[in-house]
Amino acid sequence: MPSTSAAPAPKAAPSAPTASGGQGAAGFATLFVAAYLSAGRGDEPKLAAYYPPATGLQLEGVSGQHRGEQLTVVRLRQSEASVWSVTIAAHVIGVQTPTSSAQPGGSPTGPAEPVRYFQVPVATASGGGGVTAYTALALPAEVSAPPRAKSPEMVYGAMGPALPTDPRTQAVTSFLTAYLMRADAELDRYLAPGTQLTAPSPAPYSGIAVDQLAVEGESGSEPTVSVPGDGTTLRLLVAVRATGQDGVRLPLAYALTLKARAGRWEIASLDSAPAVTRPTPAPSASGGHPHPVRSTVMNPSLVLAAGWIQTGTGLGNDIKGLIFNVAIPTLCGVFVVVVGWKTKAPCPTIMAVIFAAIVWGLSANMAVLKNKTTEDITQYQKGSTPVPSDQ
Repeated sequence: MPSTSAAPAPKAAPSAPTASGGQGAAGFATLFVAAYLSAGRGDEPKLAAYYPPATGLQLEGVSGQHRGEQLTVVRLRQSEASVWSVTIAAHVIGVQTPTSSAQPGGSPTGPAEPVRYFQVPVATASGGGGVTAYTALALPAEVSAPPRAKSPEMVYGAMGPALPTDPRTQAVTSFLTAYLMRADAELDRYLAPGTQLTAPSPAPYSGIAVDQLAVEGESGSEPTVSVPGDGTTLRLLVAVRATGQDGVRLPLAYALTLKARAGRWEIASLDSAPAVTRPTPAPSASGGHPHPVRSTVMNPSLVLAAGWIQTGTGLGNDIKGLIFNVAIPTLCGVFVVVVGWKTKAPCPTIMAVIFAAIVWGLSANMAVLKNKTTEDITQYQKGSTPVPSDQ
C-alpha cells in the first residue's frame, strides 16, 4: 500500500487538449492512466501533474517496468455538472499473470496481455485564456469490463455457401475483386446508376474468395439462378477471404445492397453496417389493444333524444311502406275504374290500365331502381377516370 512521504514539488501539468467538456476530460484521463501504469519509485511528481495529492504517495517498483499500450476510452459519463467519469481500456505490458510460468534459461511466458479497465474521475473548470482546465479527483480505479451488448436480430437469413452459379455471387465476386485487388480499377461497370465508390489505394490484397452469403429474407437453401425485374433491391451480408500481399489470408465481411437492372445484379451501396430488424412494439397491458378501451357514460338527455330519433325513423319507414304498398296501388285501381266509367270505351280504359301498371311497377321497385342508378353512376365515374400512363 502506498504511504505518505516528502517529495519534490510537482512539475507543471502537461497541457491538456483545449476541447471543452467530455472530449477534453477523456484526453486528460488517457494521459493520466498512461503515466499511472508506467510510474514507479520516484515518479510521484509525474502523477501529481494530473492528481496533486499524489505528492504524498510512495510508489514502488522500477519506473517504466510496466506500461500501457493501445489506451482507448470505452465509457464517458458526466456524473456532475463539472465532473466526468472516464473509463480507459489498456493493454498492460510487463505484468506477469498468475498463469505465467518461467522456463529455464528464458523469460516468463504466458497468455497475451489482457485488456484492463481503469476509471478516472475528472473535474473541469474555466482556465486562463478561455481554455478549460482539468484535474483528477482521485487515482485510477481498476474496474471490470463494460457489459457486452446483445446482438440485435438482422434482416438476413442464415449464412450459406456462395454458389458460383448464383448471379448474386457472380456480381459480388466481380465487384470485390476489382475493389480490393486493383486500385485503379473502373468500378462503374459493377455499380448501379448513381452509385459512386473508390477503391482503396494501394490495392491491399492479391486474391479474393467469396465464401458465404446471407441474403435478406431468405431462409431456404434452394439455388438461385435468375435475376428479378429491374429496380428490385436486395441486401446481403458477404463473408470473404482476402489474401494479403504476404500470402496470409484474412477473413472480411461486407454488407452490400444489390439492385437488379437489365438481367443482372449491380452494387447499389456498400453499407456502413449490417441491417437490423426493427423491433415490434410490445402489446399494451390492456390485452393486446394498442390503446386502452374506454367506457363512456352518455348523458340521459342524449339517450332520450336518440330514442326519439329512432322512433321517428321507424314511423317514417312505416308511412313510406304504407304509401308505396297500399296507397299508390289503390289510387291506380281507382284511376282505372274512373276512366272506364267515364269514357265507356275500351281504348281509353286499356290506356289507363297500362299507365296505372307502369306507376304501380315503378313504386314497387323504387329500391331496386335506386341501387341500379347508383351503380350506373359509379361505373361511369370509374370509366371516365384517366388511366395512368407508364411513360
